[in-house]
Amino acid sequence: FAAATLHDVFNIFTVAILFPVECATGYLQHLTGALAEGAETGRRDHFEGPIKKFVSPLSARLLTSNKKLIVGVANGKTCDDYYPIHCDEGAEPSFATCKVGLIGCYESTGRCPVLFRESASRTQDQVAGAVSFVIALIILFVSMLSMVFAVQKLLFGL
Repeated sequence: FAAATLHDVFNIFTVAILFPVECATGYLQHLTGALAEGAETGRRDHFEGPIKKFVSPLSARLLTSNKKLIVGVANGKTCDDYYPIHCDEGAEPSFATCKVGLIGCYESTGRCPVLFRESASRTQDQVAGAVSFVIALIILFVSMLSMVFAVQKLLFGL
């Protein structure tokens, strides 16, 4: 219940601040026009939020899942069929030179993410994924806690 109330208060404050500013200046209309200038859309285009544009490159450099493994498991293989990881000897690890496990390399660029390791075991890949997940949860928790404290300060004063 408290989270829903917090969300409602945030929305009310946002409207209370931005609506008069928009009515008086047309600021949001001009801002969105500038942001959308030159954007081309088609029938199958979908919206990608601004946060994803900043977070995706960072997460892509750290870790990516092996989509072939996911399809393989759905078709009856086991994760053990993808281990041990093997890369061509003497070659730089890439999509073309490595047989990958849970952590994959990018087909489009050929590069492997930071957490990819040659000769990694299944356990090492799982630990890398778990560590990434825990870090993401910590970042989410700190962000939400910061929002709660900010709204408390707004509601109850400094």
